This record gives sequence, structure tokens and C-alpha cells, in this order.
Amino acid sequence: MVGGDTSPGCHDTLVVPQEEPRDGTSSDDTTASGASSGPAVISISTAATSTAAMSCVGPERETRLRDGGILDSATGTWKTIADAPAPLSDPTRPVVIDDVVYVWAWPSFVQGAPQEGVWMAYDVKADSWKRLAPPPLGEDSYIGLVRSANQVIAVRGSEERGVLPDLVYDPASDTWSEMPRDPLSPSFDRFMVWTGREVVLLAHELVPNPGADGPSLVRAAAFDPATQQWRRMPDSEILGGYETWWWSGERVVNAVVNASDGGEAGNYGRPYPHGGMLDPTTGEWSTLPSGAPAADCQDGNPSLGPDFGYHAAGPETVVNDGLALHVKEARWEALPCNPDRADFAYASTWAFDGVVTFGGYEAVAEPGQFPTDYRFKNDTWLWRPSS
Repeated sequence: MVGGDTSPGCHDTLVVPQEEPRDGTSSDDTTASGASSGPAVISISTAATSTAAMSCVGPERETRLRDGGILDSATGTWKTIADAPAPLSDPTRPVVIDDVVYVWAWPSFVQGAPQEGVWMAYDVKADSWKRLAPPPLGEDSYIGLVRSANQVIAVRGSEERGVLPDLVYDPASDTWSEMPRDPLSPSFDRFMVWTGREVVLLAHELVPNPGADGPSLVRAAAFDPATQQWRRMPDSEILGGYETWWWSGERVVNAVVNASDGGEAGNYGRPYPHGGMLDPTTGEWSTLPSGAPAADCQDGNPSLGPDFGYHAAGPETVVNDGLALHVKEARWEALPCNPDRADFAYASTWAFDGVVTFGGYEAVAEPGQFPTDYRFKNDTWLWRPSS
């Protein structure tokens, strides 16, 4: 866990799983999605294999924190780490290369605090942090991070305010450069996934009124860092989601089982799925397997499915809320209800061959009444798939 803040007022979750590259070798890469308050989790065995960070969106009411800890897979115990050089309650998704965790801490919203973001790295073996050369972002500090071989890409989340280049960071020289322009037209909800050989860009076409004249569907292109070349792939029939894509089972996977038809006013004529899979080798899109079971317990609106906040992915399994998709087996598995976990703002990640959740807050209230207080839960939980 790294940083966080002392306010329980944010409920979303950022997730960073361990990934497996396409060539079958081991990988220390990570991706992430979402945001929330509270601490972050860095899970390691002998190297930093996965991270999950937490954040708070909007004006912050409490002091952001710099402390942290490591959960050791060999012993199942926590140990403290060196304090970060800057607060970390609102970092974007970290990236891990070898034993180093790279973090972009967004500008602070605390009154009187520094307003610039901080690019920094944590060396797991040395237990030390280092400030790095900041990315030349201009006025748009909203970026995501993705690994690209032994470099890091700063991904622009949207081009709605103008087309700006994505940036590439070289750890060896501590320098930034511009990434070659992708072949997709100006886009929004831009997200990248590292496959171990290529970076796959998933994005929606930027049009005046997305979805008004039909569904806004996911498009894709792949970038090879070895050749510095892009290649366009066929468009999908998937509505997708901004940060719900993962690399698992040799596929780019979005395991959201919902579908949408545009509603009454702008009906699309048929439902379009939110989830699906892409084989980047062939460029072929495929639907999610059928037969997704009902969750063992409902934690949200039953008509929309479970809302547990579990989001993570391992080498062959993607977990979205209360369902786990075993990609190569084309098999679904329901996660059991855990009534003892926190109510919200816990971190989740893939580690120890399963989903690890940590921390969060529970609401304190009389039956049938609104919460009167929130209590932090210092619990760590592990769920492993049945296989």
C-alpha cells in the first residue's frame, strides 16, 4: 500500500493486476483502472509483480499521505516502506518494470498544496523512492500509464480538447519523447494494454454526438515498440468500457457481461455488448462465453448485476465485480459473497494466484438509517479460483 488520504468520501476503485506476456515468459507489467480513496496495495513475492493504487476525485478534505507497506507473498505479512517524495492519494495507474514501480501522482487539490504533478519511481529491492523528469504534458495532466517493453507510455485519455501526442518515458536516460501518431482518427476513452510484445490501443471515434446516430463502438490498433510501427485492426461490435480491458489468456479481454440498446430515444435496433475479446495476432474479435452465472450474493442493483468492486486479471482469469472469466477455458465462475469485507473504497489486485483486497471503509449506522460514521478496516482478503 502506498499513500492515500484520511477521508472516506470516495467509493471507486483503481485496480492493477499482474500480467502475462504473449510469449509465455514471466512479466512484471501492470495496468490499472478506476479510482478511490484510501491506501494502495503493492503485492510482491521476490519482485514487484502487481500493484493497486487508490485515489480521491474532487476537492480533498484531508491531508494526502506518503507512507506505505509491502505485503510479502512468502510470509503473508506486511512491512513498512520508505515514504514517497510526494503525496499519493491521486496517482494514475502505476507501471512495474523489473523491481521498479513508476507512478504519476496527479496535481493536488488540497488548498495551498503544490499544483504540479510528480513523476516518481519506487525501487522495491532498495526500498527507496526517486523523483524523475516530469512528462511535458502541457495543460492536460490527465494521463494513464502502460508498459511498452522496457519503457513507459503516458496515454492521453481523450482527444476531445485537441490532439496531443502520447509520450514515451525511457528509464535508462530519464527522458521523455513523443510516440508515433496512432492510425485511429481523433478518439475519446483511449486506453492501452501491453501484451508482452505490442501495445494495443482501444478507443472510440470522436464525433460531435457519440451514440446519437448509432452505437459508439470500440476500435483498435497495435503498436510494436521494436519497429516503432502501428497497425490498424478491424473495428469491433462492442460498446466496451474505458478501463475494463485486460491482457489475459492471450487475449485482450473486457469481461463486462452487460449490453445496451440505446434506450427509447436513440435505440440502436439491437443490444450491443459491453464486453468481448480481441486476438491481436489475427485481429479477430469474439463475444464473451455464454452461461455467466448469477453471483452468490447481490451487492448492488439486482437488475444490473453484482457490484462488488473486484476488478483484477491474472494470466488466464479476468475478474469483474462478482464474476471470474477463465479465458482459455471459456468458463465463468461466481465469486462467493464476503460479508466481512469493507463496504467501499478497498483496493483489489491479482496476486498470490487470486484476487487480493485490502482496506476500505465500513458504514456505521443503525438499521434502516443513514450512516453516521465511517470506520477504516485494516483487513486483507484473498480469493483463489476453483481451478
